[in-house]
Formats: sequence, structure tokens, C-alpha cells
Amino acid sequence: MPGTMSRLFGLTTATTVRWCAGVLLSACASTFVPHVVHAADCRAVAAPSIDWQDCNKSRLMLTSSTLDGANLVSADLSYTDLRDSSFIGANLEKVTLFRASLDGSKADKANFSRIEGYRTVFSGVSAR
Repeated sequence: MPGTMSRLFGLTTATTVRWCAGVLLSACASTFVPHVVHAADCRAVAAPSIDWQDCNKSRLMLTSSTLDGANLVSADLSYTDLRDSSFIGANLEKVTLFRASLDGSKADKANFSRIEGYRTVFSGVSAR
């Protein structure tokens, strides 16, 4: 029964088609609108205040790196050599540190809450 919906709501067929097209266009447009998302700089080299949140930095040689004030939340640093590095004031919350080495590193005022580590080397770490 063509035009049944139009007759029910007292609208012409052309108005109904335009309304449906508008609703469909709005739904499609809202689906493809880019949302502002915090993007970590995963390709950047180790540096103070770097943002490596949720980055995979496993199996790297980062000996003597300066990561003071870095955002490392939920980063994967498994099997990474971080000996003699500096993490002063860095946020390492929920970091994965399987078999990583932080031997001799400085981590004063760093946040190590909820880290996950297995056979991680923390010998000689300074953390006040």
C-alpha cells in the first residue's frame, strides 16, 4: 500500500521521503565523524615527558634513557633493557614489564601502581 505512512501522519510522499533521507544522512554522518582521541606518540624516541600510553615498546634496547615525567600508562615494556635509565616522576601505571631490566635506574616519585612483571630486574633501582 504505497503512501500508507504518509497518510497516517498527514504528510505528502515527497515530505516523507525528504524526512527519511535526512534521518539516514544524519545517522551516516555521525558514524563517520572523527572523534577527538588522545593519541600517544608511539614512534617517538625515548625522551623526557614522552607519551607512550598503550604503546608496544617490547624487546628494545633503551639503556640509559631519560624518561622523566613520561606517560607510560599501559605500555608494554616486556623484554626491554632499561638499565641505568631515569623515570623520575614518570607514570608507569599498569605497565607490562615481563623479563624487563630496570637495574640501576632512578624512579623517584614514579607511579608503579598495578604494574605487571614476571622475572623483572629491579636491583639497584632508586625509588623514593
